Amino acid sequence: MDVGKVASLYIHGSEQAVAGNEMLMTAVLRRPYDPAALRRAYRRFVEENPTIASKLVENPARQAFTWLPFSDEERASRVEREERELAFVHDPRDAHDAYYPTNERLPFRIVPVGASTLLFCVNHAFSNGKGLLAWVSRWFETYAEELGEPVPARKAWPAVTLPPGGLRGFFAAVAGLFWTIVYLVGFIARAGKRAAVDTVDLGDLGDRKGEPLCRQGFVVKTYRFTTDDTARVVAAAKARGLTVGQHLGAALSELFFDAQPDRGRVCMSMPLDLRGELPHLSLQALGNYTGSLVVQVHRGGDAASQLRAAYRWLARRIPYWLTWMVGGTTESKLFRRFAEQARRPNAARAPLENFTFALSNIGRIDDPVLAHFLEDISGHTRTQTIFLAVSTFNRRLAIEVSFARDLYPEGAVLAVLDRLPARALKAPSAVGAGAADESLAAA
Repeated sequence: MDVGKVASLYIHGSEQAVAGNEMLMTAVLRRPYDPAALRRAYRRFVEENPTIASKLVENPARQAFTWLPFSDEERASRVEREERELAFVHDPRDAHDAYYPTNERLPFRIVPVGASTLLFCVNHAFSNGKGLLAWVSRWFETYAEELGEPVPARKAWPAVTLPPGGLRGFFAAVAGLFWTIVYLVGFIARAGKRAAVDTVDLGDLGDRKGEPLCRQGFVVKTYRFTTDDTARVVAAAKARGLTVGQHLGAALSELFFDAQPDRGRVCMSMPLDLRGELPHLSLQALGNYTGSLVVQVHRGGDAASQLRAAYRWLARRIPYWLTWMVGGTTESKLFRRFAEQARRPNAARAPLENFTFALSNIGRIDDPVLAHFLEDISGHTRTQTIFLAVSTFNRRLAIEVSFARDLYPEGAVLAVLDRLPARALKAPSAVGAGAADESLAAA
């Protein structure tokens, strides 16, 4: 199975339970947008990029899912619908909570939520965070042409090393699978038999019951740092020999342990772009080419050391091979498995799946086209866990948080996360020792 299908089928399979399937990126323009140019640019962008008019369709005979183009009639009706929506300014909360089943709308759409603010919505089965940025950047190029103004030259995407082929590729695959098994055995052993009841889960602070269905919308909050404080966060991470992601993971672990003193394990999902493993793919290839490094931190140990040890598995390409192993079945079976999993409470999930939170690092956004048009940008997606997306734009750090109101008590969760900015400026300490710090990840 194409590894880009695994995360796509996860999003598609869980979307009814989550009542969401999109990444949402808020872009604050340097000046108010031109409504007429906005609509013209959208229609032209779809016409010039036909892959945007794609739908994800199951082929029962082949037990597979395929990206197919909408018919001319389907595409025309959907473009017209988007043009009508672009004529109005929408309430941000309504826009964040809106859910449209896959294939009902085009997988790339724009929602005005202010005179100078646009919400870019991309179906997460269609692409991942870095792909979203690539699509948004290219749309702004089209928008600039409609305005009749030049934009800065685009930087080339970073080169990647092609994985070995032939016999070397075969042995690399054997080694990758061997180390993935070693990783899984060690992970499960460290999780222990009490992982289900010992893992921090802020949902237990509320009155969550039954299936984890998201029906009351999502809380979305963005923590923004000044340029000076951003530099301090980076310096704090470097001083301890940590990446910003490891630094942030350590701080969050401490905060979550503080919130549930009777729990001894934090399990975090750290999504990672897999295109480095597949350099023949462009950032606009259809599919969500995302893997995940699943990290567990135990109370009483040094959080920084535990994060460093977990990150060493990246050298073994664990996120890629783990995704590859999960895809070792038919696509239809995997889709149904993900749909069933989405209806299981967190405590009933395997140790690799009962996440305390997910930490996704979009990284430093230094696209010159986006810098030309935008004052600020941040994003999130909707999941069944507490999701934090980290990015740096114009030398300012932003952490955008989202979580379902049905699954987590808003006041209790925000009381924990509101302490994150202060901890981000400190150095990490031993988990449970009191003093903590923060960092920003790079996924």
